[in-house]
Amino acid sequence: MRKLFMLLSMCLLVVQLWAQNKSLSGKVTDENGSPLEGVTVLVRKANLFAVTKKDGSFTISNVPASATELEFTFIGYSAQVVKIGSTTSFGVKMEPSANQNEGVIVTGVYKAKKAEYAGAAARVSGEAIKNMPTGSFDQMLQGRAPGVSILSGSGQPGTAANVTIRGQSSISGGSTPLYILDGIPVEAAVFQSINPNDFESVDVLKDAIAQSLYGSRGASGVIVATTKRGGAGKARVTYTGQFGVTGRPTFNYDMMNSEELLAAQERLGTILPASAATLPGWQLSQLNPTYVGGTPAVRAAIDRQRDSLKGINTNWDDIFFRQGTFSNNEIGISGGTGKTRFYSNLGYYSEQGIIDRSDMKRLTLRNNVDYSDDKLSLQLSSQLGYVKRNFQESVTSNSIANPFLATRLAVPYSVPFRADGSFASGAPQLDGRNIGPNLLDGMFWNENYNDQLKAVVGLTATYKITDNIYAGGTVGIDFRETQGTTYSDPR
Repeated sequence: MRKLFMLLSMCLLVVQLWAQNKSLSGKVTDENGSPLEGVTVLVRKANLFAVTKKDGSFTISNVPASATELEFTFIGYSAQVVKIGSTTSFGVKMEPSANQNEGVIVTGVYKAKKAEYAGAAARVSGEAIKNMPTGSFDQMLQGRAPGVSILSGSGQPGTAANVTIRGQSSISGGSTPLYILDGIPVEAAVFQSINPNDFESVDVLKDAIAQSLYGSRGASGVIVATTKRGGAGKARVTYTGQFGVTGRPTFNYDMMNSEELLAAQERLGTILPASAATLPGWQLSQLNPTYVGGTPAVRAAIDRQRDSLKGINTNWDDIFFRQGTFSNNEIGISGGTGKTRFYSNLGYYSEQGIIDRSDMKRLTLRNNVDYSDDKLSLQLSSQLGYVKRNFQESVTSNSIANPFLATRLAVPYSVPFRADGSFASGAPQLDGRNIGPNLLDGMFWNENYNDQLKAVVGLTATYKITDNIYAGGTVGIDFRETQGTTYSDPR
């Protein structure tokens, strides 16, 4: 009898324990009422979660009676928390988080609602710079953030822009703003080796608030870049491919052709013979005393040379400039569970500049991993990039080696190549072989290469002490190795 009583007691205990657990189900839709697949449904304070199916449905079994809340999260949508109570079936409508993100300012130290942020700041969303390939990210800020002046410098592929925020300068006299990448201060050169499509948002801090956060380094303003993070749900694989062309410069004035230039030199010679003594237009002019006093054979030879030069009309714009091209290829994967999420993206970018021997190639790898539970939150961010650039060293100088200046100074009756395809170099000759030095020498006999390896790794940890007190810190590494190679004309 005693054994039977104990057996019945154990059965009642099992039934009672089983009755304390329950099964929850429901359906999740987007703002238009369409089923939303991949939404993470997390039972708070319990190690239970589910991911919605293609029809938006989910089921979670063995939910303890102590569970009181369900949390619904999905990338691009605002998180929602629903009370469980006595309900076992739920219908949840997710709302896009775009408006919410636009109302947040990231300072690199903390996040604040824009309405509550006391300083002057501007946000550039990831959508505004999405699918806009460029050699250096800072060029993409031009015209997108009020109070920020962007000068692209030489314009060669991968060249960092000159960025000034409200015309400010730091105590040391510099005007370059401080750059923060996922909480880690980095140098401006890092943006050559970063894929702009990895950015979730960019915040520009413009006033004294920036200096109060970062000291004198932030006196010229702060640019805070936040990269994309993974969202909970099934792993998603994406591919992006782009190709485009860049038009060469169009000048607003026409240059003289050979006949017009020779005629202008001839007129100068009639007024100032000494100043025009070395100009072909006056040397080969029929008004020149040498021609007037020459023999018939000399005159015939001069006429042939003059007519030969008139027939040469070299378009130096076509010689120095070309159509630029660029291509961008990326493959990414993101996903995760309720606690751990990841984002990885591999990108290859190639750009050919509008000037010969001006190009760049960039290979980037971005890996972000997030972990969070009720108390602890960890964010690991890593960026590895390799950039190889070929550039014209004198493109911004006031010398003949600057192709933009060279095309304005080059004479149309000068030939760039000989019949065998080699450069027509040498001093000016009156026999028609080459009039004037060849301007292509400086471009093709002098080569400049720049190889850069860049790595940025950061770890942010946050621990919840109470509902209103958090402790945390950020540690990071910013590494760059650059190798420059120059080949100079030994002549």
